[in-house]
Amino acid sequence: MISESRKQTIIITAYTNWTVVDRVIAWSRGHANLLIHVDAKVPCVDKILNHLNSFEGVEAYSHYKIYWGSLQHLQAILSLLSRALEITAGSGYIHLHSGADYPLITVEEFLKYFDNNKSIYIGVVDIKDNPSVRKWYERVYPFSRFDTRATWVHLLRKLSWIVQAPFPKRRKLGGLIPHKGQVWSSFPCEVARYLSSYGDNHPQFWKDICTCMIPEELYFQTILMNSQYSNYVVPNPIYIEWRDNSGSPKTLRIEDLQQLLSSGNLWARKIVSGTSDELIEQLDKVNGISECIHNDM
Repeated sequence: MISESRKQTIIITAYTNWTVVDRVIAWSRGHANLLIHVDAKVPCVDKILNHLNSFEGVEAYSHYKIYWGSLQHLQAILSLLSRALEITAGSGYIHLHSGADYPLITVEEFLKYFDNNKSIYIGVVDIKDNPSVRKWYERVYPFSRFDTRATWVHLLRKLSWIVQAPFPKRRKLGGLIPHKGQVWSSFPCEVARYLSSYGDNHPQFWKDICTCMIPEELYFQTILMNSQYSNYVVPNPIYIEWRDNSGSPKTLRIEDLQQLLSSGNLWARKIVSGTSDELIEQLDKVNGISECIHNDM
């Protein structure tokens, strides 16, 4: 239950890793509001929602079944973004995180970092020389509501691209030059409001986004880098170590502790309950979670 507006709201989309999500709640309670979207495919979803909604400063929803790279993930984020704008103080920040993100600093340090700040923290990748990524938007992709990694989707996508080959490529999305990057980010409320309403105010852009591969990695960057806010965009301070040729982040373990602590980042990804337990125990001594949990006992 969220009973008051706060200067920071954290949006989390999750489908597992509930122990980690619970510890992030313990870290943030009383200082930042949390909005959590639980994948509607998750077993016992009602039980999970009841548990999450029992915490002060937390609201949990389950509006969409989320498939990897699907439009539904973007829709879930945008639905919670609208709610976040209602419960975040006007000069505050809204943060987008996954259920595998974990804080590297105390919540007090987190609040101070974003106080009187105007930067937009989001990764942007140059794609003009990347033909494999340009395919995400140059051809109409009619399967955006399905798992991009599914074999049948992969086969139909290749067939679709063969059929579309004789026709001109789509160079822009709703008149905007496309940009790409991970969806995880932090931005001021003013910017969040602009991002939240852009699709409604520009129906051709939304129509184009809905026929792209992995639209969540195109929506925010494309809008921002074609806007008056582009000069405020800076890298997102989250530690991610990519596995070779996999396109997926490495699951972090205790041997990564010193690298994390010396990175200067605010968050780390990917932290997984079980595999990362020893690392979590040590990080909790730094980010204040151990003290939070002790005080709640």
